[in-house]
Amino acid sequence: MPDFRAYIDGKTKSRDDGGCSYVTGSDGCPLAGGISIADRFFHCDGKGQPVALHVLYLVDDFGEVVLNTLPLPDTDDPYNLGIELGRAKLAQIEDRRQAWSANGFASSRRLRDEIERSKKLLHKAATMQADNPVQAASVAEKALTRLLWAGERLAIEAANHGIAKRKADGSAKQILLGANCFGLNGSAEYKKHFAKLFNYATLPFHWGSFEPEPGNEDWPKIQNMLDWLRPNNIKAKGHPLVWFFEPSYPNWARRGSFEELQQINADRVGRVVSRCSDEIASWCVITQAHDIDHANMFGLSQEQLLEMTAAAVRAARAANPRITTIISVCSPFGEYVSQKKDKLCPGRYLRACIDKGINFDAIGMQWYYGSGGHYCRDLLEISDRLDKFGDLGKPVHISEIGCPSSSKPDPHHMLGDATVQDAGEWHGKWCEALQAKWVEEFYTICCSKSFVEAVTWWDFADYPQHYFTHAGLLREDFSPKPAYHRLHDLARNLGIKQ
Repeated sequence: MPDFRAYIDGKTKSRDDGGCSYVTGSDGCPLAGGISIADRFFHCDGKGQPVALHVLYLVDDFGEVVLNTLPLPDTDDPYNLGIELGRAKLAQIEDRRQAWSANGFASSRRLRDEIERSKKLLHKAATMQADNPVQAASVAEKALTRLLWAGERLAIEAANHGIAKRKADGSAKQILLGANCFGLNGSAEYKKHFAKLFNYATLPFHWGSFEPEPGNEDWPKIQNMLDWLRPNNIKAKGHPLVWFFEPSYPNWARRGSFEELQQINADRVGRVVSRCSDEIASWCVITQAHDIDHANMFGLSQEQLLEMTAAAVRAARAANPRITTIISVCSPFGEYVSQKKDKLCPGRYLRACIDKGINFDAIGMQWYYGSGGHYCRDLLEISDRLDKFGDLGKPVHISEIGCPSSSKPDPHHMLGDATVQDAGEWHGKWCEALQAKWVEEFYTICCSKSFVEAVTWWDFADYPQHYFTHAGLLREDFSPKPAYHRLHDLARNLGIKQ
């Protein structure tokens, strides 16, 4: 049962004031419970195994982001949290640097020198720990700041290398860049900016609103969208076919046994895909079926969720074998698993789908950042997590993305009481300039990965009832934010847009 102590005030938060604290086992999946917090002291119960502590941590001159230790065994004295966070970040830097070197990447001399300076500071902190843990923590803080910046520099250098390779082999211009086009039937400005930036669009097939009564499907809305997308050379994706989220699930389909539920959903999949067989080539066949409470309204077991996934994919393939079938997950770090016993994290769910032989084409990843429970993390952590999903051996579609452009309250979003103050801080207070920086660097990382085929922003504009906090690339009046222009520059660099 390893214990950790933060020796400096103000570095961590409790769960009651917006903290994000949990432990993971050796496979990186969160463990339920296993942690208690009191007065800068973290007591972790690893159930007899080494565990890593993850905590929202204030890093001087960088921000407040979720960091982790390495998996550590029990010890008589508490670990110095600052030192252990630094050791883990250094280990991640070395691990990614070695992994990316296999693809011909070499870090810059400036970056290598910075890593060496950080190592020396971290070593100095470790040598001071026994005699003066407070001073050791202070030195470790300096090392940690350097390591966070060095890790992000490493992620971007490697991403630029990957972008160059994809441009050279011609795959860069094949990347699908998109957003949901739920506001397409409105402003001409919306349409103009959408067509200028994107070659991919997500269409709304949320069952409750698409078919509120049996047989009363809203095909005119979908057809109007398709009729506009086609001459603008924008490919269409349907989303979602199966989603057990109560507000989006029709009342009339909430009946019967598990077998009947499975059949009615499979029938819906086959019916909708068949109707669009020539016009929509990609489908989010099922989303968030990895045992996350808000998307499991029927309380299905993990095995039933896997069976439902298999049935949905079979139905989609039977309706049109040529489509790209996507299984989508949210919460890529799986923090929700720490709140209840025996939950299924996204990575384990996808691995189980593959092991069961479910014949799907691509992984969809939903990636929100910077508001509510969508905690801030550094860019190296993001790049590393993408690699872990890529290691599953399937192409990856980043199917939903959002981050704020303001730190002020958002009267129009759908996240209830969620605010940016809940989620930490990345490089400063959220504003349009910081959103633009994050968008540019996040997309650069995503588009550099050879396994990433599509990247989809979610809220294209901040119109009423948008989903995520201040997350539009356009303002409420449909004028572009700086993030829009940064993304357009990247699209031109990749050869996707002129």
